[in-house]
Amino acid sequence: MRRLAFVLASLAIAVFGLTSCGGGNGLDVTLVEWSVQPASGSVASGELTFSAQNNGSVNHELVIIRTDSAADLPTTEDGRVDEAALGDDLIARTSALPSGESGSVSAQLEPGNYALICNLVEPDGSAHYDNGMFTDLTVEG
Repeated sequence: MRRLAFVLASLAIAVFGLTSCGGGNGLDVTLVEWSVQPASGSVASGELTFSAQNNGSVNHELVIIRTDSAADLPTTEDGRVDEAALGDDLIARTSALPSGESGSVSAQLEPGNYALICNLVEPDGSAHYDNGMFTDLTVEG
């Protein structure tokens, strides 16, 4: 019985590890002021569930965009990404997540380059993207 419990526990740990590190069908992403931190910089193509955790002190969101470079997205005058200019390259987003909250979003991703960003704007007018809240993600075939 102990051996079976050990095997099952080991299997659960292995499955969780693959999912949280991007090797399976999930990717954990931590959101803080002013960065987006995925558990892995690359994932396999296919259906992927992004689990976003806001560890910051203000609201954040996770937006997935197909692009060659997260730093080179078109922006509006206030420093947020111009989502209207993205067309079909805007893939998915979570809702705004309050501090300490988490959310998830799933998307079918083809091989290529993507950006993970927060596109919220503070009441004082500062845009999270403009403050550096973005990172690149590679989706491998």
